[in-house]
Amino acid sequence: MTRSVQQYLYLLVLLGNSVGTCGLLFNVTDNGQGFVVSINNIQLLEHTKSSPLLFVGLGLTLFPEDSGNFFIEDYTSARIPLADYNITCDQTSCVLRLSAGETWVSLLLKSERSQPLVLSIQDSSHDFDRTWLRVKAATNEEIYGGGEQFSYFNLRHREENKENVFPIWVREQGVGRNKSTMTTFMADIQSRAGGDYHTTYFPQPSFISSRHFYVHYDGFNYAELDFSHEDFHEIYVLGEISRFYFNTGDNLQELVSDLTSFLGKLPELPDWIMRGAVLGVQGGTQVMLDRYNYAKSFGIPVASLWIQDWSGKVEMPFGKRVNWDWTWDPSWYPGLDSAVRNLTLDGVKVMVYINPYLREGGHLYTEAASKGYLVKNSTGGVYLQRSVTLVFASVDLTNPSAFSWYKNVIKTNMIDFGFGGWMADFGEYLPVDAKLFDGRTGLEAHNEWPVLWARLNRETVEESGKLGDVVFFMRAGFSGVSNFTTLMWNGDQNVDFSLADGVRSTMYGSLSMAMSGVGLSHFDIGGYTTVSQLGLVRSAELLLRSAEMAVFTPIFRTHEGNQPEANVQWYSNTTTAAFARLARQFALLKDYRKSVVAQVSRVGIPAMRPVCLEYEGTPATATQYLFGPDLLVTPVYTENVKDILVSLPLTKGYTWIHIWSGTAYQGGQTVNVAAPLGEPAVFYRSDSAYSSSFEKLRAESSEVNSIIG
Repeated sequence: MTRSVQQYLYLLVLLGNSVGTCGLLFNVTDNGQGFVVSINNIQLLEHTKSSPLLFVGLGLTLFPEDSGNFFIEDYTSARIPLADYNITCDQTSCVLRLSAGETWVSLLLKSERSQPLVLSIQDSSHDFDRTWLRVKAATNEEIYGGGEQFSYFNLRHREENKENVFPIWVREQGVGRNKSTMTTFMADIQSRAGGDYHTTYFPQPSFISSRHFYVHYDGFNYAELDFSHEDFHEIYVLGEISRFYFNTGDNLQELVSDLTSFLGKLPELPDWIMRGAVLGVQGGTQVMLDRYNYAKSFGIPVASLWIQDWSGKVEMPFGKRVNWDWTWDPSWYPGLDSAVRNLTLDGVKVMVYINPYLREGGHLYTEAASKGYLVKNSTGGVYLQRSVTLVFASVDLTNPSAFSWYKNVIKTNMIDFGFGGWMADFGEYLPVDAKLFDGRTGLEAHNEWPVLWARLNRETVEESGKLGDVVFFMRAGFSGVSNFTTLMWNGDQNVDFSLADGVRSTMYGSLSMAMSGVGLSHFDIGGYTTVSQLGLVRSAELLLRSAEMAVFTPIFRTHEGNQPEANVQWYSNTTTAAFARLARQFALLKDYRKSVVAQVSRVGIPAMRPVCLEYEGTPATATQYLFGPDLLVTPVYTENVKDILVSLPLTKGYTWIHIWSGTAYQGGQTVNVAAPLGEPAVFYRSDSAYSSSFEKLRAESSEVNSIIG
């Protein structure tokens, strides 16, 4: 819902105990002791003596880091409630002064960029280093967003009160992400790499409420979103605060569309990546071509071959790692230039891999270091870091010369080579004590780093005239990353069915991103993180359950994992035929998928969307999702499942058709349907313009339960 600034505060006038105009109202309460700020009758901010709007304080915050895992230690020594207030207004804005003795803050309230309420600090006593802003809450209110959250869809869940606080800090998501599991315990013991319920590559300081409003904080500071209280939500910001944006809408879909438009819409994906599988293969040119021919022999429609090891390999205890020196390794991939040309003629793109780091001792590292293009440490030397045992340095993305140099690396070594796209990995590791070219510290720039990395990739593609043809996908993000990236992916999940870090967590991640304004995401089919020593290896069942879910997403891409030899792969003898059927199903949905992806770019409605976004009033859950408006998907997240319960949204004028049996069901009921391997519980609207495409999928369906075990 777009409104002009003039509709809000331009006609601001004093109305007795209220200050207001079209849509926005400042209402004095408690005989002048408090106030409430509302937009379109939705109460957003409330101030009383006993529960002030704003707190300020002092303390110490530390960010120790190990391989991109940050262990934040936040100590508050003083927290001051600013209970006293006065307000003055003119025709365009209001200034709200909040104080407690000698400590005070002046807040500016105005409208801008079609946002009805923008709140920022105009001035202050400057004797504090942290701020807490409260937003009014309601008892049964649900909260969505926060960037990419893997553990909860409703961030105001009540299973465990302690897990309602979400730190906003870019970092590794962590292995296992559940402190009570052996996987996470061992990851912590061995390399401090175990995650927690809140750790994520892509946090975002914004949220959407079931009461039909959103709040977005546009700074890059460390922050926390606290949804543990009944009467208010609290946003904690470390350091000097930037602006808070508030908006309301008539429904959740309108809010998501507005937030997406405000933060930036992703471009449409090219046709080629939606017409078949993106097969993750590695091991050299001949292995790549052998895998391709093997795929064709089973009728797998191949859109791309993704070779992350195009620059060579290095041995690591965690498994083989890509050589972070972004130049074609002809000894590892002999004749790759010719192979890329021939595959392109065959309608198949070759995709590769890059990140913002350079391996110590590599050719590009040496060149960048000699030019002063690498992030510096406190003594002015190159800041060396580790990813497990790989030693590397970061290109300084705040240095315009380094930025241009790295863009030229991508143009020359990747785009001009003929590659169709790449994984733009990482972006989470910038240490807080780094010294940057633009004068900032790593603490000040850390959360912005993945956005700068995305901008570098996007500008490279655009300057090469390849936007709409070349695709790059990212895992790290922050507010505004959708302005630059062409696609997101969920990162490194475990190769298992675990709730916290397995196949199910990818849906939580995608749906929370959907509610944060990022509507195009996908995941590694079969997961990535493999720890064979603990028995954490990919089974055939997991691979195929993951693949059958990917059929109903924007992209169908596999990954061999960090220990390929330990995992069942799509090219394993027992799985290829079943995998091929699923890949063909994906290809059959191309026309529908194109229409869904176009909607993301045009109006900001996500491709994979929570059911409540289309059917408000239905339970907000991440166990089901809609792919576009016409397909309802209930994936299988656990082992040895033969049937599954599906909640069908209440509809008017159409029914839900079970895609595999053709049986029609009335909406508004829960049904139990068969869900054998290869046939997840998927329904389509009987009035869909793409019904004939959905019906074609039945011809490719087949039960493959015999391979389980």
